[in-house]
Amino acid sequence: MMDKEITTKEDILFFTLSRWDSPISSPSLALAKEFAKTNRVFYVDHPFSFKDLVSNYNSNQIKDRKKVWFGSSTRFSQNSSLPENLIIVTPGLTMPINFLPEGKMYNSLSEFNNKIVLRAIRETIDKFDIKDFIYFNAFDPFFIQKLPGDIKPKVSVYQSMDDISQVAYTHKHGSRLEKEIISNFDVTLTTGKELHRIKNDIKGSAYYHPNAADLDLFKKV
Repeated sequence: MMDKEITTKEDILFFTLSRWDSPISSPSLALAKEFAKTNRVFYVDHPFSFKDLVSNYNSNQIKDRKKVWFGSSTRFSQNSSLPENLIIVTPGLTMPINFLPEGKMYNSLSEFNNKIVLRAIRETIDKFDIKDFIYFNAFDPFFIQKLPGDIKPKVSVYQSMDDISQVAYTHKHGSRLEKEIISNFDVTLTTGKELHRIKNDIKGSAYYHPNAADLDLFKKV
């Protein structure tokens, strides 16, 4: 699958655990910005849950998205700090489900959450007339472990950035879901050699792709 190079003709649907306006430096955003130098990139934010809305109601991140969630603004936006080719896509609110045990209730609500994200993706494909595209999931195995039949990317890529089993919160469902997404996607990229060994054992389609430094950030120091 790696012989299918990304060209300037393909759009990139980039779904990520890291939101574009996170205060923490994000390798995912840095990679998306690099892609946006030559390709249209649709940066689909990790969804906020209804619990997030209540708990952080007055935070800037929530304030900026309320108009989208409550129907007074489009889910598509751009920001002057980002490349012109990078379009932010804001999904709707989802149900908080990580506290649930594995089972029917979790699976049912997970399917509901997937529909929320898929609605945003389908609207993106329709509005921007997306034809040939790469689907890139940057370390967010909690959503859409298998793409539905009507969403057909040229290549589906999952990027594993860390050993998800080492943190209790993410391990609870993430380890199992990550195995599913690796099994279903065409290619897996890993940021570490040991991580590559672990993930390659699942399907044999993993490639080592280390993080790089953003030199422009260091120039500001």
